[in-house]
Amino acid sequence: MKALLVTSALTSLAAVPALADHGNQFYLGAELGFEQHEIDGIDDDGGDVDGLYYGIFGGYEYGFGRAYVAGEVNYTLSNADNDQDVEAEDSYGIGVLAGYNVTEFVSLYGRLGYQIQEVDTGDLGAGDLEEGGIRYGVGVNWSMPAFFHGRLEYTRTNYDDFDGQDFDLDTDRVSVSVYRHF
Repeated sequence: MKALLVTSALTSLAAVPALADHGNQFYLGAELGFEQHEIDGIDDDGGDVDGLYYGIFGGYEYGFGRAYVAGEVNYTLSNADNDQDVEAEDSYGIGVLAGYNVTEFVSLYGRLGYQIQEVDTGDLGAGDLEEGGIRYGVGVNWSMPAFFHGRLEYTRTNYDDFDGQDFDLDTDRVSVSVYRHF
């Protein structure tokens, strides 16, 4: 009977979600999403580049009361391409997240940062290009068992005069992520 009570207690503890308490702690996660790169300066319909992307991110959160801020770095790979063989490649960046716990298990946040995108221009003939831009967005976090959290996020990154070429690039991303505090 004692073993049954101990097992029941441990099982119930494992099933309790980690609260959305964003204390002073590191975190590491993985993301999967859809991205669309809008390219201005290309004359035909082949200008947009879209597809799936995946990546990793990590950071440090500092909590105070129901609010928190976090510094975060990220790295993603993409399979986004178009009919002109323009392909989005690696992307990496740094950002600051500021959030608020609206309930015990859910928080809302905003993001502001700097993102670098690599692009293979394919049939456009400009080779491999790289440019940085301002990334901003909003998201929602929710708590899951064992200090795991989920995240749904929308971001936009604005690049101007991509690597000195005559086109601009803006990127929209929607992603779902799982991360863990340490």
